[in-house]
Amino acid sequence: MRPYIFNISILLCLIMTACGLPYNIKTQFNDNELQWINIYNDNDYLLFSSEWSIDTVYIEKKTINNPRNTFIFDLEQGWAWLEGNNTYYATASLEYKLYHSKDTFCGVLMVLKKIAEEKSPLISFSFGGWYSDDMTTDSLANYQLNNHILDDCIIINHSNAHKGKHQKTINLDYFIWSKSKGLIEYKLKNGNVYKRHKLF
Repeated sequence: MRPYIFNISILLCLIMTACGLPYNIKTQFNDNELQWINIYNDNDYLLFSSEWSIDTVYIEKKTINNPRNTFIFDLEQGWAWLEGNNTYYATASLEYKLYHSKDTFCGVLMVLKKIAEEKSPLISFSFGGWYSDDMTTDSLANYQLNNHILDDCIIINHSNAHKGKHQKTINLDYFIWSKSKGLIEYKLKNGNVYKRHKLF
């Protein structure tokens, strides 16, 4: 009986070695990092007003894929590792619709991804047909809005974002995301500034 069990154990080890460990990389967001995504929920409506008009941003869906633990043999993501998918990065995203003038833009507003347990997550944005580079959530700046200074902002402009191809885009100059407040402001090239309505 013992040689039989020993042979089964060797066979299982060979299979796992050939396929790779269930998860050789597995990351997890902590509560502080999840603040970036938890600022909004499904079906939230946000109003942005400028001198001439009002835009609406609708949060269609919030998705969080955050493992309960980082034990590499925990198969909470199923058996995808048998097909060679040996990484389980913690990810989160917000899908949105922007109603701007007579146009509607939709897509993934924000993506949060943690690719290493000991490092801060990466964050990226898309808004009105513009797409930012991946940035670390440590890349924070101060920004003053309505006599309030926010010290947890990421500013997305033409230095760290690009215009989408073969699609409608707004004539964007910049937009600003705050960890504690979410999307707070955006400006168009014509000087029109849209600020979050009733933010404070």
